[in-house]
Amino acid sequence: MTIEEKKERLNRYLDLWADIEIKQQEIETLRSRAEKITNAISPLPGGGNKKDFTLTVDRIIEIQKKIDKKVQQACKEREYIGRIIDTVKSPLHRRVLQRKYINGDTFEQIAVYENKNYKYITYVIHPQALEMINFGNDMTK
Repeated sequence: MTIEEKKERLNRYLDLWADIEIKQQEIETLRSRAEKITNAISPLPGGGNKKDFTLTVDRIIEIQKKIDKKVQQACKEREYIGRIIDTVKSPLHRRVLQRKYINGDTFEQIAVYENKNYKYITYVIHPQALEMINFGNDMTK
């Protein structure tokens, strides 16, 4: 497995959380729309459209189900990636991988946390750490 393939595989966890955040933003937009519809619904003729409200609520429920599924996937992915990273013997290399692929930290943040030079983390430690991990034959798990 190449370094790029390893990075791609390790990034799946963070990619799932990015998808979840996008769906959560969509729900917030729909909730705002539903509140506006609710405020417009009144017992007076011509006051709001209950059908629009129902469709909006249905869409929120549908998206929430998708979020729940993605969260379950992310938890499984986190556990799997964590086990892979835990096999790295060097504490520094292991921490760099954890900070990068589980916490989502930038190399700048990692360098500060580790009190190391940015270039050293980026061009020496991170590539070495990627070399140290082994997914075996299971790239799709």
